[in-house]
Amino acid sequence: MKTERTLSINLEANLVFVSLLIRCTLSVQIANAMGEDVSNLSMREAAYRGIYAVKKLLEDLNLPTSLSRVKGADKRDLAKIVEILAENPRAYQAFADDCKRKMTKEDIKKLLENIWEGTLGKP
Repeated sequence: MKTERTLSINLEANLVFVSLLIRCTLSVQIANAMGEDVSNLSMREAAYRGIYAVKKLLEDLNLPTSLSRVKGADKRDLAKIVEILAENPRAYQAFADDCKRKMTKEDIKKLLENIWEGTLGKP
């Protein structure tokens, strides 16, 4: 059933999703653990260092850094996921746990497009 496939994101997709939604303080800890010098950086800049360090690690391990690289992922499913999450943010637990702000349907669409492309943003 297509809906089950849409919602059943496998381990690789979870790695992509989690790497893009790591909380700021955890990102700083990750940056430190991965040898990044964040001592003179703002919390935001340090967090980005952690996120980019995770992305680099995923690339080094030849793991996908975008949902588009996950086997079986179909971009056509994104519109349905947007609808599901706009209606019920708890439909996907990681989204509900990590997203601390109210998101519009357009915000969700942009987030999922960024995840599809592997776009992290700029520090």
